[in-house]
Amino acid sequence: MKFPSICYQISLKRSWDEEGKQVIHPKQIAVVQEEFSPSPEKIKWAHELMAAFDEHQHKGKDKKLVWRVAK
Repeated sequence: MKFPSICYQISLKRSWDEEGKQVIHPKQIAVVQEEFSPSPEKIKWAHELMAAFDEHQHKGKDKKLVWRVAK
């Protein structure tokens, strides 16, 4: 079940870079979770970033790890 007003509020919050929303009814939870969950691409990017960081730490490098941050 979609709640048009909730979906509109979520789109506004996402445009303001907010990462969550309060709900007042249990039926709204699934909609909010679905809309605020990261995309598969963002999850893949995060896993690659963590792997690069681990590799960097394992090699004992002193320099900073530079990684392209994507929104």
